[in-house]
Amino acid sequence: MLTVLLSWIIIFIITLILGYGIVELLYKKSRQYVSSIDVYLVMGIVMVNVYAEMFSIFYKVRSLACMFLFVLGVVLVVIYYVLGRKGLMKWEKIHISKYQWLLLICIILATAAWTTGSPNHYDTGLYHNQAIQWIEKYGLVPGLGNLHNRFAYNSAFMPVQALFSLEWLTGRSLHTVNGYVCCLFLLYAILSCSLWKKKNIALSDLLKLTMLIYIYDSRGVMSSPSTDILAMTLILYVCIKWCEFAEYEIKDALPYTMLSVICVYLITVKLSVACAILLAVYPAILLVKEKKWTDIIINVLQGVAIVIPW
Repeated sequence: MLTVLLSWIIIFIITLILGYGIVELLYKKSRQYVSSIDVYLVMGIVMVNVYAEMFSIFYKVRSLACMFLFVLGVVLVVIYYVLGRKGLMKWEKIHISKYQWLLLICIILATAAWTTGSPNHYDTGLYHNQAIQWIEKYGLVPGLGNLHNRFAYNSAFMPVQALFSLEWLTGRSLHTVNGYVCCLFLLYAILSCSLWKKKNIALSDLLKLTMLIYIYDSRGVMSSPSTDILAMTLILYVCIKWCEFAEYEIKDALPYTMLSVICVYLITVKLSVACAILLAVYPAILLVKEKKWTDIIINVLQGVAIVIPW
């Protein structure tokens, strides 16, 4: 369990650093709507995944990929510190009560325990482990699907699994990313519930309940590097955030375009959720109406940057 928690700390730090940077860089004008740690972490997962994919095209995803990512993280922290001192960047303070801290610790320990279990997902033995090891040892291998048709599924989630497997450090591959994702969304769904603020239950709260049910039902396969968990939880997250933006009557198009970018990323994780891209229609119409051509170009380029490595 300590190894799992250590890997989660590594994932948390690097995704927070990269996610904070991309949100502050591209969505600064909508900072009051998207400046929250859950947004930083989700966008960080997207950024790290694209990085892992790009690296796998040129080299195997092992220690060198991690070292480059570590250096990038250090450089970004220095930049954030300098800009923060100049008042150009600010971290949002998080207020958590002692009861929420207790709940937070219980959730982390529970999901860590589930993640340490033996993978019993059928596809993990069939091709998940093998696909990740190919990326760890060789990187991108053209035509690999000719050896095993399941390798041709080409999920973008496999490179990030290889990146955080840390086999070079621990001596064995750690498949802890799904556990981290479940822990993240469990904490988000519970701690962001309106009931903590003594408000009426909203539609977003019902979707958060759905998130809890799905994650609890998936506890038996949380230790597996399956692509299903990230795809399902991210779909639910996008729907929850969309409802939250609507509940707060946010008319700005940028927060919704950010969710559309996440939907583009989802397609690369699991092609069966491709219909999620339809959510991009609404913010696209808003941006065209408002004639925000620069924002349109930036968001299109984001989508292209996510899709091209995949």
